[in-house]
Amino acid sequence: VEGTAFADRGDVIVDTHIVGKLVVPSSRSLVPVDLPLDFTVEEFYVPSKAAESRYGKDDVVFVLGEDDMVDMQRAVVDNVILHIPMHILSPEEMAGKKLPSGQDWDVMTVDDYRQQKAELKTVDPRLAELKNFFKNRDSK
Repeated sequence: VEGTAFADRGDVIVDTHIVGKLVVPSSRSLVPVDLPLDFTVEEFYVPSKAAESRYGKDDVVFVLGEDDMVDMQRAVVDNVILHIPMHILSPEEMAGKKLPSGQDWDVMTVDDYRQQKAELKTVDPRLAELKNFFKNRDSK
């Protein structure tokens, strides 16, 4: 982590560059996946709600209380967590490796699911007449 912080009109402006690597589980198979991190964060810490208006809507602005201090460790951890993607795959999974499966379960793609569902809806024409077999009994 490298960064600079300076004060301007009572505001604290922090510009941080974070580089590192995390090991996170694959969202499909839970195998460990290396996740490289390399990003820059610019945050503004202001003393009052009125000072917040000096910055744009896209800027990250925090309003500090009178006795609050800027906690850089917490800021770095928060930003690292924000940069972890919700969906991450191992290199083998991205290359199209077979999806995980087990006893009486398997993971399938949306296309495979739709195809399986369509196959189940298709009724053998020889059995089509059976769907009306109990129709008359229900009316009694």
